[in-house]
Amino acid sequence: MTYALYHLLSWFTYPFLKAWVYYRCLRGKEDKSRFQERFGLTHKARPEGTLLWFHGASIGESLSFLPVLEAFRKKYPDIHFLATTGTKGAAELMSQRLPEGCIHQYIPLDNPLFVRRFLNHWAPQAAFFTESDLWPNLIMKTHRRCSIFLLNARLSERSFERWKWAKGFFTEILDSFTLIFPQTELDGQRLEYFTKTNVKFFGNLKFVGEPIPASQVDLKKLRKQIGERPLWIASNTHEGEEDVILEIHETLRKKFKDLLLILIPRHERRLPEIIPTLERLGLSFVQRSEKKQLSKTTSVYLVDTLGEMGVFYSLGPIVFMGGSLFPKVGGHNILEPARFGDIALFGPHMDNNQDMAEFMLKNKAAIQVVTSQELGEQVSDLLGSPKKCKEFSGRVKKTLESKDILGPLFKEIQKKLPFLLLRG
Repeated sequence: MTYALYHLLSWFTYPFLKAWVYYRCLRGKEDKSRFQERFGLTHKARPEGTLLWFHGASIGESLSFLPVLEAFRKKYPDIHFLATTGTKGAAELMSQRLPEGCIHQYIPLDNPLFVRRFLNHWAPQAAFFTESDLWPNLIMKTHRRCSIFLLNARLSERSFERWKWAKGFFTEILDSFTLIFPQTELDGQRLEYFTKTNVKFFGNLKFVGEPIPASQVDLKKLRKQIGERPLWIASNTHEGEEDVILEIHETLRKKFKDLLLILIPRHERRLPEIIPTLERLGLSFVQRSEKKQLSKTTSVYLVDTLGEMGVFYSLGPIVFMGGSLFPKVGGHNILEPARFGDIALFGPHMDNNQDMAEFMLKNKAAIQVVTSQELGEQVSDLLGSPKKCKEFSGRVKKTLESKDILGPLFKEIQKKLPFLLLRG
């Protein structure tokens, strides 16, 4: 398939995409008050002057572009920013993380009419896409209007083999970018197979950034409720992992009687699966959304709210990062808790974040376990060794401070945007 054929066929998706969005609204997967943005429509005005557009499909991708956006904002305080995402979760996160004045919109679906509406209205001077959210119409039509960059580009082995079957098509898409910055050297090698675009590797942008914001009011309240109790955190857990975590916690409580577990499932909609396990094990729990205070007998604090990770990571320092015990998910970002000096533990399956896992392990700034038994032993060892935790936490912070990715990457982007360099 060529892009011309894709473009022609995509015109016929109009009624199906509209019906699909309405269906997702009924299921609560689209924002009912803003679903028109998925069709390229908006009630927000475009600010006058230079506008830079950043896009990240979901939460992880959106967090990746924030350091670059912030670098532009500090260097050029008079320009404007548009950030787009594709999910409600990412939109909620961006409402908390975007700088003041930055506009958020949902990304239009990849129909030529929707994309044209979007671009005609916002008319960005440059665009920045992240990771692997590559929609052909969106990219090709943006490329015809302004410079377009691919940040933190990722191409898995599986996708690489699939793309080979349509090399010409993907070459057309990737050649539209002005510069491509891969997450890893291996990602860069795979991408270079398809494109003549300059691919430059500086490192994974997920290494860059400030700690997730934390409400100091909420943090103070929670610390008062917890007091001197020992605790550990299981974050971004997936199906099957909660059973393992809760079994470990029950065992640990025999040694650490006041032990508290802060359990943060990746998807709060899975609570009906998790609560029966808590009840079966006889573990006393409190749900965050119910706003009840923790008592001395509360064994598990079940977090079913969004946007509060900074509060819980501030309580550390022992954090197990889910999505890593079993195959399929590929792990989550262990640098988020690490920025708080927390000790990140994770399982054997970190395919999606292998580079950061290897870097942290190489510097003895994280712990990888293979079995649930090993996880329990490591958590027990850390809980019983406050001095070891403090030394480990210091090493985590020093390890992250040693990475310099944003500086050289930002300079390369500036070279391709002379209209910004003229500003000084």
